[in-house]
Amino acid sequence: MKLGLRVAAFGLVGLMYGTASMMAQVGSGAPFATRDPHTCPDTKQPVKGAISAAQAKVYVMCEADHFLSGYLYLAENVTVEVGKGRAFNPLSEGFVKDIDTNALVFPIRGSYLDYQCSVSRGFPIENVGKNCNLTERPHAKGICYKSSFGDWACSMRDLDVDFRATKTGVPPPVK
Repeated sequence: MKLGLRVAAFGLVGLMYGTASMMAQVGSGAPFATRDPHTCPDTKQPVKGAISAAQAKVYVMCEADHFLSGYLYLAENVTVEVGKGRAFNPLSEGFVKDIDTNALVFPIRGSYLDYQCSVSRGFPIENVGKNCNLTERPHAKGICYKSSFGDWACSMRDLDVDFRATKTGVPPPVK
């Protein structure tokens, strides 16, 4: 049962990230006093063959950076390792919308810092420079897959530490 809950939770997280990262615009991080979320205008590479760790990292960052319920979520210090491709498994990937069931699915693992930032309010000075919660995700796992349109999507979560901030009131990431 525990594995089933983790698979369902991972699926829900994937659905939440699916379109939110595409809505980020230049300057959208400004109200949070942080960098803008990453976006991936081209998700077709590689057209053939296995995805590289560098490509997977970019796609993970595009999926992880998103707006949800008035918060901006940002991933920093992302590391990704790509495993050997395997066939689609309806028991573990059946929840994924529009997955190409004929393409290989690549397991990924790595780590990242997950920031949850609220709007930075300057007048009166309330939370300027300390408007984020930080969660360390040292043992994240997930998948990279192709959609039926040939777009790559990669996401990973560390379900052992979900919903528990490591530090509160931290400065937002800027770049």
